[in-house]
Amino acid sequence: MPDLINALEKIGEGYINRKGTDAGAILGIERLKRSSQGIKKCVIAPRLTRRVVVRAVQEKAELIITIIPPSLTRKNSQKIETANFELLQILIKNNIGIYSIGLDWFSGERGGFDFLLKLIDFAYTSPLPLEIFGEKQKLIIGRLGEKEVPISLKELLGLLDQFVEQKLQFIGYIDKPIQKVAVFLEIVDEEAIYEITRNNNIDAVIFGEISYEALVVAHLNKLTFCVVGQRELENILLIGIQRRLQEELPLSLPELIMFKQEKIVHHFTT
Repeated sequence: MPDLINALEKIGEGYINRKGTDAGAILGIERLKRSSQGIKKCVIAPRLTRRVVVRAVQEKAELIITIIPPSLTRKNSQKIETANFELLQILIKNNIGIYSIGLDWFSGERGGFDFLLKLIDFAYTSPLPLEIFGEKQKLIIGRLGEKEVPISLKELLGLLDQFVEQKLQFIGYIDKPIQKVAVFLEIVDEEAIYEITRNNNIDAVIFGEISYEALVVAHLNKLTFCVVGQRELENILLIGIQRRLQEELPLSLPELIMFKQEKIVHHFTT
């Protein structure tokens, strides 16, 4: 079995498929495990898109690694759409495998949010679950980061600004001291904001995205927060996967081609 597949399974150990998602081996992994030649080149991208497949073919990569598992079928159906089938044929013809880290990696220990928090020097991290009761009960998991000496909101924004391309959006007093920061990929529920504000230990929150309704509740409850943008957040966290692979394979790491997305796409064929 190639070292890279071993490393990916180790990174995902403990949370891949924990929620019954399609994370893990998606396509062609068994063939790669049996290959005697190993993996020499792979593309790492937030999501599987047409442009990612084209780049992998151009680079003659053996593997595509994504964070978000691809959706290959129509919504509420097991039928593969024609365009997706054509792309699968391209992947199979060019012997390109697909491995997805999975959504749980964002909030898992040593996962994406931990990487981001340590990147901005909030090194002490822990899980932050929010249990939401409504029409459907659900659990939203973020991460909480803490540092020994507080910094101002202005300094926090300055640290984040180094890693994003678009202008940061924030609400809060620029001189507010920040010692504990929470990170969530996306918040659309107003109740989630209430749960966050009930936690007096949180000084500020970093969101990938936030709905208008949740934003209004956050503002009314005087929550200090920053919206990075989900595209930007996913692109930043690609580096986290690269760093973990470098740790796991310091001497035998194949060439990694980082593919940052220009926009969020929720469909395999874009």
